[in-house]
Amino acid sequence: MSTLSFDLIEEILCRLPVKSLIQFQSVCKSWKLLISDDPKFVKKHLQISLSCPVQSRHHLIVNSTGKVGYWNSPISSIFNTMSNAIITQTKLSYPLSLNSISFKVVGSCHGIVCGSIPHYVLFWNPSIQKLKISPNLYAYVCNTMYGFGYDRYNDNYKVVAISCYDSGKTKVNVHTTGTNCWRRIQEFPSGVVPVGESGKFVGGTVNWLASENGVELNSSSLCIVSLDLGNESYQKILQPDYGDVNVVSLTLGELRDCLCIFARGKSFVDVWLMKEYGKKESWNKLFTIPFIEDIGCSKVAYIYEDEQVLLVSRAKDMLKPKLVVYDSKRDTFKLPEIENINNWMVPTVYVESLITTCS
Repeated sequence: MSTLSFDLIEEILCRLPVKSLIQFQSVCKSWKLLISDDPKFVKKHLQISLSCPVQSRHHLIVNSTGKVGYWNSPISSIFNTMSNAIITQTKLSYPLSLNSISFKVVGSCHGIVCGSIPHYVLFWNPSIQKLKISPNLYAYVCNTMYGFGYDRYNDNYKVVAISCYDSGKTKVNVHTTGTNCWRRIQEFPSGVVPVGESGKFVGGTVNWLASENGVELNSSSLCIVSLDLGNESYQKILQPDYGDVNVVSLTLGELRDCLCIFARGKSFVDVWLMKEYGKKESWNKLFTIPFIEDIGCSKVAYIYEDEQVLLVSRAKDMLKPKLVVYDSKRDTFKLPEIENINNWMVPTVYVESLITTCS
């Protein structure tokens, strides 16, 4: 190794998986400092992981109440394993016991899985087993919605907490990682209340489905509200033109770094992708997922190679979502059997990284 320049060694190391890098920290002091303390190296490694063509550094993490704990497997194993084979999971450990408290995943960004517990938010990087906790958030926990993402202009991570009141008013607080406080920012747009799941991070913004009348939750009464994490200002994003399709419900998501909508009908789900953020004319319908009795209508969690997609499906038993692989080109379904997942689960996709939230 003495014949190689340190710059060349750095180029080699930044292309290795996190597991190897953790082991190589013990090779010498200079390697340890590079891997654990050099922010430029950490960011370069992240960019390579995000653009990895075989997606081998993307992972699926699930929480199962059948065997309480968090389990991890490479996302590629979900798609490449034969139908009759069992997908092996690795149990993850973490420095805080999340089994005894209500831990709800808010989202994942750059390898950090953000989750909420009563009055706090946790930032957990499963790849390097680092966990940080936010300051106390004094809010109405049962009526609080969250969003998590990266502020590229200020080079930090932010989590947004929206407390909703019966009167339709909101109180919005933001915590920036590396600080010890929550800051109050301007309220959600007047007359609009976020509904559904946590906000979806896309291109420096967090996006929520919101109700404009506070009561009905049909597609015509819903809008998309976006918060720019840089200047902390709101805007409304227009929905696609669904045509004559009878849309029963909507779910917001993120696929391929783009905002997406799952428009659910009685016997199908249309998957819409906004190719150019903020422009209504850039909405494009990728494909339609047909309704199958044993699978039910679904939402897409991940798009793999050759237009294979990972679905989170709820059929007859709403308490037991299934993971389903749908081949949109061949119009076929596959139900992977996953080790240790015997009951209710919450799937989250994250990418390997060395990122911590202390900056």
